[in-house]
Amino acid sequence: MEPNEILDDVPPSGDNRLDRKVALTVALLASFMGVCKVKDDNIVQGMQQAQADKIDHWAFYQARNLRQEQAHTTLLQLRLAALVPTGVGVFYGVAGLFGLPFHPGWLTGWLS
Repeated sequence: MEPNEILDDVPPSGDNRLDRKVALTVALLASFMGVCKVKDDNIVQGMQQAQADKIDHWAFYQARNLRQEQAHTTLLQLRLAALVPTGVGVFYGVAGLFGLPFHPGWLTGWLS
C-alpha cells in the first residue's frame, strides 16, 4: 500500500478550524514545555554548583585547621625539647618535627 492510497482512505474532516486550533495548541504546549525543561536544567546545574562550592569551602576550612594544629603541636614539641638540653630531648623534639611517633616510655627503654 502506498502513502497516497492511505491518504485517499482517510475521510475528509468537516471542521478544519478545529484541526488548526488543536495543532496550534499542541505546538504552543510543546514549545512551553521545552522552555521549562531548559529552565529546569539551569536551576539544577546552579544547585549542583552551589553544593560543590560548599564542599570545597568545608575541605579548605578543615585543611587550614589541620595545618594550624600541626604547627602548634610542632612548636610545643620544640619548646619542650629546648627545656631539656640533653640528647634525648633534642632527639624527641626533632622526631616530633618530622612526625615520628616516639613514646617517652619506649624511648627510655630503648636508651637504657
